[in-house]
Amino acid sequence: METHSGQTLGKKALGLVVVTEEGGAPDVAAAAIRNLLRFVDWLPAFYLLGAIVVAISDRDQRLGDLAADTLVVRVADTEERVGGPDGDGIPDELGAGDGDGEVA
Repeated sequence: METHSGQTLGKKALGLVVVTEEGGAPDVAAAAIRNLLRFVDWLPAFYLLGAIVVAISDRDQRLGDLAADTLVVRVADTEERVGGPDGDGIPDELGAGDGDGEVA
């Protein structure tokens, strides 16, 4: 699911999304790396290593995110970055027209 929308059901419910360092959706390799390293985060018990890595990383990334060059961000943050919730690069307040070739 993360490769299609950057969200699992849990992330969607919490308003979070996984993005690459450039702000795009992660590819299959990045999603696989994130999820394979989830096991390592769990070591030695109860996500102890994961909690330590998050605490010392500059952008609160877990080990899987550091290895995959991804970030987990709030959906509103990504909308600002790509210029609107539909990702067309045009902030909603400017409008994108009604399809007749004229911009509102």
